[in-house]
Amino acid sequence: MRSWWQLRAVLVMALVMGIFLLGLACSGTPEAGQKATAAPAAAAQKPATAVPQQATAAPAAAAAKDAPAYPTKEIEFVTQTGAGGSSDIFMRQVAQMLKTQGIITHPIVFNNKSGGSGAVAMKFLQQERMGDGHSLWTISGAGLLSNVARGVVSLDVFHPVAVMAVEPQAIVASASSKFKSIEDIIAAAKQGRKTVNLAGAAVGGGGHLAGTLLGRTAGVEFNFISFQSGKEALMSVLGGHADFVIESPGEVAELVRSGQMKLLATTGSQKLGIGPDAPTLAEKGFANATYEIARGFLMMKGVKDYEAVYWENAFKKLVDTKEWKDYALKDNIDTKFLAAADCDKFLRSQYDVMLPVIKELGLDKAN
Repeated sequence: MRSWWQLRAVLVMALVMGIFLLGLACSGTPEAGQKATAAPAAAAQKPATAVPQQATAAPAAAAAKDAPAYPTKEIEFVTQTGAGGSSDIFMRQVAQMLKTQGIITHPIVFNNKSGGSGAVAMKFLQQERMGDGHSLWTISGAGLLSNVARGVVSLDVFHPVAVMAVEPQAIVASASSKFKSIEDIIAAAKQGRKTVNLAGAAVGGGGHLAGTLLGRTAGVEFNFISFQSGKEALMSVLGGHADFVIESPGEVAELVRSGQMKLLATTGSQKLGIGPDAPTLAEKGFANATYEIARGFLMMKGVKDYEAVYWENAFKKLVDTKEWKDYALKDNIDTKFLAAADCDKFLRSQYDVMLPVIKELGLDKAN
């Protein structure tokens, strides 16, 4: 009997332990199951949000980190005009303002490649400055367009950077001239072919193209007299050797303010500060003769994108400063910032407008 009861006690204890262990197993299994399902969900969410963001941001961060220092040496500004020409004055003033505003700290040197109505500069740029990220060319509207038409250069060899402003041209005559208005000029020119003398700095220059465009629009033809410089052209008008001249406002401002010359009209879309009473050509019915010269900079093909963007940003910073705004007001240029793509479109549209004029003057033919 004792052995039976002992055996019975052992069986009861085994049964109790089995029930206890089964309870633990059942209560623990759901938790394990929950963890097993939650872990894959968390694993699925983590790559979907964090990994792609890192993959997207990493190249940009790497690009910024790996971009080489720039500029690394002195900067060269090139122009096709000699010292004292409008493009020369513009590039020097821009350089000075970039320095005083702390936008550029590297030295800027100037390279005047004058001659051949801009051909010397165009050939120099193509032969010696292609892909040079430390050389910029000052846009010279008329000279560029004429040389494109002559096949000396193509707009495709340039890497556009920015147009900073457009410069209308001033149509002026001597204060003692019999011509008191632009209508007087047109009326006299209608009396006979080339009976009115237009003075200018160069054949194919801004004044020459603007005058020819006005003549085409008004149905007249002026007699163009070329001089070595804009100042000589102005002196010829003051001396009575020519009837009128079309020049940049900055060149004639003091002569107009002093009363030696009178402003008859402007080729721009807005009136000039030096003579707010003088009309635009559009106001006198010659809207198709509106002509404004682009002021800005180009680089040559082959430069790195970050180099061109650097200068685009630098020029944008400059035109937002008070110093630039004061300069633009003083020199009667209209701030019109055009970034690279719009700069290119603007130059090509100007070429389309001026090509008929260039052909009429025979400037599309190689020398």
